[in-house]
Amino acid sequence: MLKEYRKKLINWMIHILIIQIVLSTFSSLVSLLLINISNRIALILPLLGLQLTALIFVLGIKQLVKSESHQLAAIYAFMVGYVILQTFIFIDYKGFFIILLSLTWYISYLTLYRDYKKMVLFILVTMYLFFVFAYKNYQSIFQFTNIHLIALLNYFIVSAYIGFDLKRFNDEIAKTAESERNALLSKVEDNTFELHSALEENKRLEHLDDALVDKVREFELQNEALVSERNRFQLILDASNEVLWDLDMHSGKRHFSDSKIMAYPEFYSFTDKPEEWYEQVHPDDKAQIISGHRNLMNGQIDYFSMEFRHFYKGEYQWFLSRSLSLRDEHGKIIRIAGSYSWIHPQKQKDLEIESYTFYDILTGFPNRSKLIKDLFEIIQKFPTHALDLYFMDLYGFREINNTYGHSVGDEIIKAIANRMQVQFKGVQIYRINGPEFLLIDPFHHLPQSDMLGKIRATFETPFHYVENAVHISYNVGISSYPTHGLHPEVLLKHADTALYHAKMKGIRKSAVYDDHMTDDVTSKTVISNLLYSAIKTDEFIVYYQPIYDLSKNKLYGFEALLRWFNPQIGQISPARFIPIAEETGIIVELGPKVIEMACKGIQPYVLNDTSLKLSVNVSAKQIIQDQFINQLDDIIESTQFPKQNLCLEITESVLIESFDLVIDKLNYLRNSGYTIALDDFGTGYSSLNYLSQLPISTLKIDKSFIDRIHDRSQEYYLLKSMITLAQDLKLSMIVEGVETKTQKDLLEKLGCSLFQGFYFSRPLDPIGLEKMMGDLDRK
Repeated sequence: MLKEYRKKLINWMIHILIIQIVLSTFSSLVSLLLINISNRIALILPLLGLQLTALIFVLGIKQLVKSESHQLAAIYAFMVGYVILQTFIFIDYKGFFIILLSLTWYISYLTLYRDYKKMVLFILVTMYLFFVFAYKNYQSIFQFTNIHLIALLNYFIVSAYIGFDLKRFNDEIAKTAESERNALLSKVEDNTFELHSALEENKRLEHLDDALVDKVREFELQNEALVSERNRFQLILDASNEVLWDLDMHSGKRHFSDSKIMAYPEFYSFTDKPEEWYEQVHPDDKAQIISGHRNLMNGQIDYFSMEFRHFYKGEYQWFLSRSLSLRDEHGKIIRIAGSYSWIHPQKQKDLEIESYTFYDILTGFPNRSKLIKDLFEIIQKFPTHALDLYFMDLYGFREINNTYGHSVGDEIIKAIANRMQVQFKGVQIYRINGPEFLLIDPFHHLPQSDMLGKIRATFETPFHYVENAVHISYNVGISSYPTHGLHPEVLLKHADTALYHAKMKGIRKSAVYDDHMTDDVTSKTVISNLLYSAIKTDEFIVYYQPIYDLSKNKLYGFEALLRWFNPQIGQISPARFIPIAEETGIIVELGPKVIEMACKGIQPYVLNDTSLKLSVNVSAKQIIQDQFINQLDDIIESTQFPKQNLCLEITESVLIESFDLVIDKLNYLRNSGYTIALDDFGTGYSSLNYLSQLPISTLKIDKSFIDRIHDRSQEYYLLKSMITLAQDLKLSMIVEGVETKTQKDLLEKLGCSLFQGFYFSRPLDPIGLEKMMGDLDRK
């Protein structure tokens, strides 16, 4: 408050001084006008200089003097100095008395401004006394000039103005002081009330002091426990190679726990440069972990967990990422927390165990257990997506292993695996058992015809061991999800069933599962069991279908066809039991018996016609047996059947399964006097590749080819080319399955001469054979 008062006082005094200077200047100028011209010039310059200097000084006090106390002292000093200077202007006694009177007035105003009556009375008394005293003692003083009167009037006006303005200023100060006093009293009252309230509160708090001390002690104990728990938890973190982190979605700030893992730059970059951190993730894992983090931050998922590989300590190592989002009451994600765990050692062990459990050591392909596991996961993850299973069985490995050894068989398996990897991009390949493979087209990308084309192309070129070409054949069974089943085991079983039916069709054949196949497979076990007993009980009969040479209009020979009449089931088709006999290996025992029965049946007629041929079918499993040649020679010796009259019919499957081994045995048989024929020519995939290497003398055109032939058809021209080829190779050709005269005439036109089929004769049982031969003899 004192500071404010002093500031106002200074401003007021400066104001008064300016008024006084202005009035003094005015009165001085008026006085100068009243005096004679000579004195005017002498006084005007110092008078005006004095007034100008005084005005500049007054206006510059606040700028020249910074301290308020110094400003106040300067103003007082200036007032005194100013009066003294004015005295020098009025240097005579009259001027001196005028100045003295004005000072008296000033003093009266400054001392009596609170009481106007006393102030006026004081002025009048002083004036009266002054004039009385001056008149009696100094009469010359009253001889005032005009300038003296104007100066006296000037000082009176100034002093009066000062008095009234001082009264106004004092009232203003008093009012301000009163207001400040009232405010101070109010504040004191408020402070007193607050003090009383504080005292009351202090008394209340004193009662709570003991309880507070107990609570503080309790908090200290809890804090000690928390510190201990934190230290224990930090020790566990340090020992567990675990990184805990959280992300504030509002601020975007990340916080990571201390861990030695974070000391490595490859991992530390996640704290401030996630994009660089993602660049260190293994390419196979990168897209999935970025997608998982993005889905978590977008709120599409609330939890994300993934094992991934990250470049760490100079190599890719395994980590486990787990993340969880926290939402507010409105469902908005406010925080995400998670952890990174270094699991590399354990993951390495798990992968090693998994490699033994779920992967084939030889090829590196997943095995049957992994197939079932993967099928479960695919079906569970994509329940509405269709997928195909291609169950593939390869032929010839038993013979390869027996001939060259298992190590060679393993090398060929690996070569097949390498070729399949190149051929089947985007297809999952499994090795089920031995030469069995299974292909999965997870999302049905390729039509079945395209997949089968790729399988065919895989085995088109033979595999090589040293200088030996090894030809591999196959069959394929197909099942589809969800059409053929919803469970992995069911799908695999149905693919196996389809594979069985593909084998019944012949080599390089495929079959798609249908429900009727299940019934057939159910009877497969029954038939295989009946086959063993049928061999012992002589339930088999050999039928003979004649072969005619139309160029000579005579009987060329017979083909021996096996028939089975079971007492319980009745007649069973060869198309039904021959594949089962092949698959189960019963054909090895059954084959020689069929040859022996056929030789015995035809042997009497050969004696009468030494050119008569007997054709018997020999399977691949028979030929590759070590004892096959000895068995064949024993049959010839026991039946006295001429070797040159026995024709061994082989199919392309014999060649593909073990080409080199079969070629060696066929060469031996031909050199021994036997005739070799290639059956079903035109239906196989690569028969033409082998013709120049095979020791054959006859080609047999399959019935399925003849069924489609007609004049100017594609088959017509193909057959024409085959006939030309056979003639060039000096091979005879027998046409099977001729059932109509039209077919016979067309084939004769093409140059065929050897015919077999229903148009000429159905297969004959021994009685029918005897009757036919008797009729020929009588002719």
